[in-house]
Amino acid sequence: MIKKIKEYIKSNNLFDPNTKLLVAVSGGMDSMFLLHILMKLDYELEIIHCNFCLRGSESDGDEEFVKEYAFNNNIKIHTKSFDTLEFAKEEKISTQMAARDLRYLYFEEIRPISNCDHIAIAHNSDDDVETFFINLTRGTGLKGLSGIRKKNKKIVRPILSIARSEISEYVNLNNISYREDSSNRKSDYIRNNFRNNIFPLLSDINPSFKKTILNQIKILDEVYQMHSIVIDKDLKKMKSKFENGFRIKFSDILLKNFPMVYIYELFHPYGFKDFDSIYLAIKVQESGKVFVSNNFKLLIDREYIYLSKKLIVKNDNYKIEQNAREIYKPIKLKFFVSSEVDFIKNSHQAFLDIKKITFPLILRKWQKGDSFYPLGMRNKKKLSDFFIDEKLSIYDKDNVWLLCSNNDIIWVIGYRIDDRYKITNNTKKMYIANLLN
Repeated sequence: MIKKIKEYIKSNNLFDPNTKLLVAVSGGMDSMFLLHILMKLDYELEIIHCNFCLRGSESDGDEEFVKEYAFNNNIKIHTKSFDTLEFAKEEKISTQMAARDLRYLYFEEIRPISNCDHIAIAHNSDDDVETFFINLTRGTGLKGLSGIRKKNKKIVRPILSIARSEISEYVNLNNISYREDSSNRKSDYIRNNFRNNIFPLLSDINPSFKKTILNQIKILDEVYQMHSIVIDKDLKKMKSKFENGFRIKFSDILLKNFPMVYIYELFHPYGFKDFDSIYLAIKVQESGKVFVSNNFKLLIDREYIYLSKKLIVKNDNYKIEQNAREIYKPIKLKFFVSSEVDFIKNSHQAFLDIKKITFPLILRKWQKGDSFYPLGMRNKKKLSDFFIDEKLSIYDKDNVWLLCSNNDIIWVIGYRIDDRYKITNNTKKMYIANLLN
């Protein structure tokens, strides 16, 4: 067994013999097996353990077990307890996903501190099969069916080729102590449901079904690698980036032989799922149509589809005092006062007569019914009409900020100042607002 895993590490170039490893140890059979093997292979290592506080005294018992093992074997250990349920509630995610996120965040926090090169995880081939079926039922596409990565950045999985039955046999023969997780016997979690209920049925149909699935995973992984080379190359050409996301022309998607594949690859990583509706909105050019995921927004506008982060504005109005020289939230602005009444025409700068301004200024988003006197015009104009004249997209309009004095809009930031506040021959001192990228 040790020779087999040593060869797997070498043939897949997981890490070098002199690598220092941070080994994730829960106390369960798989992680204790991994720890035992890595110790036998004489790797320099430290242990990291997460207590998710989901099983009361049993979780605490796991932590004490791992600590005692580390002490007895003179191995440095890092442990942390988490309020997993509270984190799941705050992030609006499942308990399993919360534990996963907390685990990997903590791993990467400790890895550089401990001077470890990689984080070793005890996923085995049964985990690979289970993940395949979970992803199949969730609809994660080709990537989700191509298996758990042997190596993903700093994460390595040295026993991914080993079946759980092999691990169990080795652990029993070598009297390796471990803790049994009682929740593994319950079918509340989707992984346990597959393991305890569905896989026995599949084994009745095909006793070698796990081996069959692992072979399919290998094939799908190669197909995905080929697919990624072509798709990634196309996507780079199609995307036009801006500060909070990117935009793509409808035609760049619709002219492809398999547009739904591109829609999936473009938007699935950002949490979108209703790909049929997105495709239909693009096809009929349903301008103004919006799709949202947890953190992102898709906007259909004219000939483009825009993807951007959701803009969260905690306070609609931001005060800017007269002595303020710069702000960085919600946008970046710098302010100057000058007696040299001269300026260069620039939409990213506003040159205003300071005598006409009342402080504090207010920075806010535009609202329906807003109007101002655009520079060079004597008549009032609705902002909605001004936006049409400027040919602003729906996305651009959503991101417009206004600088206001009392109830007057003195600058539609990045576009035009109000004519009433411009500098004139009678101006003695200028107030300059500068929009930074």
